Amino acid sequence: MKLERSFLDIKKRIAHNIIALSKTTDVLFLDDVLLRVGEAVVYLDTERLSADEWKQKHVFGLRCILNNKRTRDRFRNYTREALLEALRKEWLDPLSDDEELKRLFLVDVKLVEDVNEDGVVSLNTKLYELYDGIPSVDLQFGIMSYTGESTKRTPRAKKTVITSVKFNTDVEAAISPFITAYCEDWDKVSKLEEYKWKAVQVFEDNFDLAASDLPSNLKAAMSATANLLVGSFYFPLSMLVQMAQHSPDETRMALRHLFDEKENLSSRCEKFLNDTEAILEANKAIGKFKSNDKSMQSVRSISVYLSLRYPSKHYLYKQSVYYDFRAITGADLPSLNQFESVLVGYEMVCDELREILLKNERLVALHDKTFPNDKSNYHLLTQDFLFYCTFHYQNR
Repeated sequence: MKLERSFLDIKKRIAHNIIALSKTTDVLFLDDVLLRVGEAVVYLDTERLSADEWKQKHVFGLRCILNNKRTRDRFRNYTREALLEALRKEWLDPLSDDEELKRLFLVDVKLVEDVNEDGVVSLNTKLYELYDGIPSVDLQFGIMSYTGESTKRTPRAKKTVITSVKFNTDVEAAISPFITAYCEDWDKVSKLEEYKWKAVQVFEDNFDLAASDLPSNLKAAMSATANLLVGSFYFPLSMLVQMAQHSPDETRMALRHLFDEKENLSSRCEKFLNDTEAILEANKAIGKFKSNDKSMQSVRSISVYLSLRYPSKHYLYKQSVYYDFRAITGADLPSLNQFESVLVGYEMVCDELREILLKNERLVALHDKTFPNDKSNYHLLTQDFLFYCTFHYQNR
């Protein structure tokens, strides 16, 4: 069995694994890329690592495998398919609710240029061409199948769920200078971001869940959403419309459940993701979609649908905006992983931020003058403020 002798060798192996994966799919997702990282790291010869190299093992997020010889040897005896299955079940699945940590595992993988909030990975073009031109020797995998017999892990402690949010004066003090800057830049920024307010109006004017031609209605109702529902390797609206074309009744029912405000938000989000995934898989089975197509639905797209349907109750969500806002303002805001669900936590935090913003008479006056017919009851203003701090403020 050939093992890689250093992290330099492993980084090359990781790059080749990711490039090989990219040639089989139109979109790279975080979990799939991480499995290729894990596949390479399992074959690192830990006995040859220097003390300094050994300290780097956390970068690849495989401490348990690198530290546990029994696990490491077992993994090396698997076929490639079995190894990927073992990594998913014994490494990735336990991390399913910690997206921040999973992204951290790729910090030293320079080929990866970005991972967006929906888990779509983009690669560095120059490094891609460089690594793709370097010959790679195939690994020699084992012959064992994966039986699901894993080494026993200490059960993860049940996390304490935050059920309410109340900010102290420190948070208000932290964001106060950013509110002042937001007011000063209002005329410029509001012109750039007014499409969000227009998108709500267009949706209200057109949306009809009972429409006989649901695909056309969805396209018309969300025609002004611009980059809210489309981006690089990100097209949830397009996929939703296609699902509505092939399975209109099922798609209509999925949206009806999502829009049922009497039901728990967290449960609705989970059900919508499961429903749309089921619609996609059913249509894949009859050749309506390619085998590697993804539903593209996510917490982000759900937040858009809900904000359009109920603009005075929900907020537009984007993971990177929230965590960048925390870092830039220095406000002591909780991690969204501490809540029942990401969107539930985000909306609790935004409710508190909204109350702080509404204390600023100058900001409220600017908003009311610019958007006198605002349907969102300052919910869009709140999201726009977060985005301002993470994008426009940085580029003043």
